[in-house]
Amino acid sequence: MSTRALVAGTATVAAAKLRRPECSQVLSDFHEPAGRSLAEVLEERGTNAAEFLANLRFVDGGAVPRCAGGRVAAAANFGSPIVAVCKATFARVQYETPGLAANVLIHEMLHALGLGEDPPTSEEINRHVMRRCGP
Repeated sequence: MSTRALVAGTATVAAAKLRRPECSQVLSDFHEPAGRSLAEVLEERGTNAAEFLANLRFVDGGAVPRCAGGRVAAAANFGSPIVAVCKATFARVQYETPGLAANVLIHEMLHALGLGEDPPTSEEINRHVMRRCGP
């Protein structure tokens, strides 16, 4: 299965979550290195979270070292519109907990908007996304 086909349905679920005001609030919880909230970054780009997510490029992460351990479902460098999908792990998460798979895409979207990591930790980001967007 292609990466695009694997991610398509889950990206639709993630976009629907982001259209809910309580979920989109996660963009105000985090800031990029210059201090702007991710909501401000989106506003400056003239787009919204669902549209931004739809324009990310999901690629096969088979060659990405972080995918090798089976613990990471996707990975993005901050500020990059390219998300590496660890296909086997993502497919497992998608099958077992579809809402969590959608949250994985939201998490990676936050990195694509400019959110770094450590701090906040990946776990902190996941908790914020879960609290705002649900399971």
